[in-house]
Amino acid sequence: MDYLSRLGPDEVRGYVRKLIEDCAPGGRFAVGTGNSVANYIPLENYLTMLDEALK
Repeated sequence: MDYLSRLGPDEVRGYVRKLIEDCAPGGRFAVGTGNSVANYIPLENYLTMLDEALK
């Protein structure tokens, strides 16, 4: 969640893409922030994370 709170949307997009490529090259992965979305996470960053994961 540290990255979601500190990075800008474009950086979040790149970070999520790299994580998926490195950790789940064949697909079958789950993306989330844990059991909740902390109130200090910018909504735009959270939605960017979800958008990139769904591509």
